[in-house]
Amino acid sequence: MNGTPAGFFAPSRGLRQGDPLSPLLFVICTEGFAALLRKAISEKRLEGVKVAPRSPRISHLFFADDSYLFLRGSLQECENLIEVLNEYEELSGQKVNLAKSAVCFSKNIAMPDQEFLAQVLGVGAVGVHDKYLGLPTLIARSKMATFRYLEDKLLERLQGWKQRTLSWAAKETLIKAVAMALPLHVLSCFKMPLGLCRLLDKHVARFWWGMNEGMPKIHWMSWRNLCRSKHEGGMGFRRFEQFNQALLAKIGWRILMDPQSLLARVYKGKYFPHGTFLEAKARSRPSWGWVSILHGRELLIAGVRWQVGNGQTAPLLHSNWIPGLHPDIPVFNPRVLPVDRELKVAEVMCQGGGGWCVESLHQWFDPATCKAIRAIPLPAQGVEDKLVWHGTSDGIFTVKSAYHLAVTLDKRGGRWRDMVSWMDKSSWIRLWDANIPPKLKIFAWQIFNRILPTMEALVEKKVTVMPRCPVCWDELESLEHLFLYCPVARAMWDYSGMEFLGEGLPRQTFPLFLKRLLALIHQPSQFMAVIAVLWRIWKSQNWVSFSLD
Repeated sequence: MNGTPAGFFAPSRGLRQGDPLSPLLFVICTEGFAALLRKAISEKRLEGVKVAPRSPRISHLFFADDSYLFLRGSLQECENLIEVLNEYEELSGQKVNLAKSAVCFSKNIAMPDQEFLAQVLGVGAVGVHDKYLGLPTLIARSKMATFRYLEDKLLERLQGWKQRTLSWAAKETLIKAVAMALPLHVLSCFKMPLGLCRLLDKHVARFWWGMNEGMPKIHWMSWRNLCRSKHEGGMGFRRFEQFNQALLAKIGWRILMDPQSLLARVYKGKYFPHGTFLEAKARSRPSWGWVSILHGRELLIAGVRWQVGNGQTAPLLHSNWIPGLHPDIPVFNPRVLPVDRELKVAEVMCQGGGGWCVESLHQWFDPATCKAIRAIPLPAQGVEDKLVWHGTSDGIFTVKSAYHLAVTLDKRGGRWRDMVSWMDKSSWIRLWDANIPPKLKIFAWQIFNRILPTMEALVEKKVTVMPRCPVCWDELESLEHLFLYCPVARAMWDYSGMEFLGEGLPRQTFPLFLKRLLALIHQPSQFMAVIAVLWRIWKSQNWVSFSLD
């Protein structure tokens, strides 16, 4: 009390719902329950299950307040489990709610035996759980049918938001905080079908651009370009295909970094008992969970490299230990004959430490690669090689860096049509960091990407409209006319007192206008004033257009 021990007191009210101590005490009690189960396993009263001969035996899995218990389908083990549960109830005061519990049997147990054992346990028998913790328990042959419920959940959430009343900034927040996070748990565990990922992308894109009487409005920029970083001219959204792979790569990173974890030991015993995770194959009839992990491993292999220590582990004839070289490019000397054993980096290091062996390097590598290798500093003796993630400065894997790597690999694959941007990275940063309302930032973003829905742009999109300016009817309503030469625009520039257009200058093209506007980003106060005038011109023109309608 008040920072000092105050003796013993006896609580008389007990724990209530929402008590901050309740979760902590629950975890302590659960540890006791796990200890009782491990004791029963050691005494051969319970056996648990093994997914493969070399995998560890699993007796229980706990997640929050849910528990999975595994045992053989025999009367003796069921009775032993009841004894363990009774002992736990007696020690902790917690009683198992049999009405909310169920038992699921293997197909190898006859139906009369299933009914009998369920009666012994005092719980109901179920065939197959549809979902557990939001994940499907069984993956059907049609992956699209299995995961289609994600599309339904996303559509339900998107259609529940009133698009007409939401600003661009509100839509951006909802997409990033809710729509992108809604399927996050499933994307972190299973590989999604490509068709489903594209459907989810399409629904989010339609929400961003809006709907009109059930029909999607014009998409002024492709979803791929919208998913570019804000520093590259996009909106920073994420494509579900690459995001899914980046999340799955995190599982592979965990297996690499913690080979003694239960997850790593189970998969090693099942799929790569005599090799390493990076060398493992899919094998015949693999589980969809393992297929998903291998999908993430493709990205992981492209992003990890060896940090050389003693050279006893890192493979010599792969360039993922040489900084600056792509891991898929063979750099060894093609004149050297193949060898029967896997060579390690230690082959080109001086015996007893001290640096690189120049003669051995030139035997295996070309001169440029030898120079790059000799620039690698070697640590003190006794330091082992280790895998690091090259996407971060500290070598620790992050989903964000993995996603950016996946996008980069997608560009290299030739499936990316680049966008034309008038701004470099530093200018985009200044725009998004400007001290102006979010709606004006997105308005400026539309200007610099030239995606404002002017009459000229609508005609290009095959929309039937009157292309002339609705104010003066003199010229086609292009971006140049709208913001520079329309009488309303000139009047507003004059009224603002800014000499942005410049007296006596010839008619400007819009690229020249953008360059002059871009130069103002380095002058924050003047840039804010110019964007405010552009915004007022745009609102005035829209008011006239909709009044005519």
